[in-house]
Amino acid sequence: MTTNKLFAFMFLFLFAIALVSSAPPTTTVTDYQRGVDIIHPETIFVDANEDLEFNFWTYNSTNGATLTNASLNCTLYLINSQGINYFRFSNQAGASGLITYGKGAPLCINCWTMTLPKENISVGMYSYQIKCQGNDIGGYDTGQFEVTNNGRPSPVENLLVMFILLFFIVAGIAIFSFMYVLNKFSELNITLNQILLSYSSFGIYLMYYYFANYYWANAFIMDLLLSFLWVCGFMNLFIVSVVGLLSLVKQFGEQA
Repeated sequence: MTTNKLFAFMFLFLFAIALVSSAPPTTTVTDYQRGVDIIHPETIFVDANEDLEFNFWTYNSTNGATLTNASLNCTLYLINSQGINYFRFSNQAGASGLITYGKGAPLCINCWTMTLPKENISVGMYSYQIKCQGNDIGGYDTGQFEVTNNGRPSPVENLLVMFILLFFIVAGIAIFSFMYVLNKFSELNITLNQILLSYSSFGIYLMYYYFANYYWANAFIMDLLLSFLWVCGFMNLFIVSVVGLLSLVKQFGEQA
């Protein structure tokens, strides 16, 4: 009985070895990703009065190694707010503009650079697509940018309302202070406090003008605000200063 069990065990052992030997060999293969990571600014605000310089970087998706123009060809498409692809940049011939590598600003020696002349952009929203391809490797990315009058984000609707209300308040203060001093013009009896009041109202409007120019920067509106700045300066600085000097001369004459 023991001998029969021993033979049965040996038979099962040999049978298992035969099954293992007959299984096909397997090889472990690592599936490396063959892609290009394109890094670029997420939010871009462009001054309509300046050329647009755009930079982006390319890296191997697997190991993070920098990819250059030696292994990649890159194309950038610009699309306007109507969805029209109106400008194409590439590091190859035949495009509307040229993309260079390693020729950007001092801090952009390992990046791609393209420059769009200001004549080809106007105030509004734009989108772009970047596509880079090489031997068995490639990648693409998209983004958008906004062209404004000063290269800063456009003010929201509530801020525009605030600017309008603030203008009437500041302009009202300037006009009121001038009219208040105007009552003393005929008598040439203007006081120092009244002169300082007029100067201060002009200073308040001047601060409002620079604040509006920084955040609003609409060309037509800023021309109107600049015109009123000159009028306000003429009234609250020049005329008040002249009347102040005449008042001072009159006071000295009365004391003499």
